[in-house]
Amino acid sequence: MMSNTIHTSSIRSPPPQDMMEPLTNSDTCPGIHYLDVRYYAEYIGSTKSVITRMVNRAKASTTQDTIYVKFTNVSPEIARSTDIKATRNFYDLQTRRMIITITGGPHERVTREWDFVLRTQAIASNLAVVSDGSARMAGHSSHKEPDSQYMPEDDISGWPTVVLEVGYSESPGKLKCDAAWWLANSNGEVKLVITIAIDKRQPQITIECIVLDNFILPAHNNRPHYRTVTRQHLTITRRQGIITTRPSVPLRITVQEIMGRSPLPGETDILIPVPRLEELAAKVWFRQRI
Repeated sequence: MMSNTIHTSSIRSPPPQDMMEPLTNSDTCPGIHYLDVRYYAEYIGSTKSVITRMVNRAKASTTQDTIYVKFTNVSPEIARSTDIKATRNFYDLQTRRMIITITGGPHERVTREWDFVLRTQAIASNLAVVSDGSARMAGHSSHKEPDSQYMPEDDISGWPTVVLEVGYSESPGKLKCDAAWWLANSNGEVKLVITIAIDKRQPQITIECIVLDNFILPAHNNRPHYRTVTRQHLTITRRQGIITTRPSVPLRITVQEIMGRSPLPGETDILIPVPRLEELAAKVWFRQRI
């Protein structure tokens, strides 16, 4: 499997390489990763009121699907001030394009359920973890809002250590480039991106843990190259009423990843057991009515 290369000015403390698998993606995807989605509509983002009105119109058209609305020629001032409930915002300063993601029911269901499961398991691991939800983060030349984000309770760095990105029948490349954006733009502050891909047509959910490889590629344009890799991949399916997880192992979030340091006495890695993952999947499929 080919590697996914990303460009960044500097990245600190890349995670260990054990159990890593390379991804496949363009090395430019952190800046263009919304080019492969189908847009509900495209508008010129001349004012904040126009953007809000068009997004609210699109929101009224869906309760199930996750849809995207694209705005062009959006000024940085308008982009910074645009904050619409139940949406996610991505803005690229270089192209002045803003993409508003309107999340449907299954997307929101898995986000809320995952948030509860992770924080419950963090308590069981004696880890003081908090969530900042979908709070916006500014990268090198763009800003982005995740589905959820987590960090140590006493964290003051500004960036989360673990990020959640959810996709509802988007292309695999879209979610992997979402992950690349966080890992590159945070300069290594984000240690882990968890992606959850919900299949729209059949009861299947794919969960990946994506991290930075510590293998540095030759420099290009005086910038080091780094690769994103998949540390863990789980697929949950239901066939003839039976839910199966492959491989049948817990999802692991290490203390180093979520706390940004080695474990203290009494702290353990977060292990989300297979039954909890399958319970989460069943709740999402119920919301999908499949």
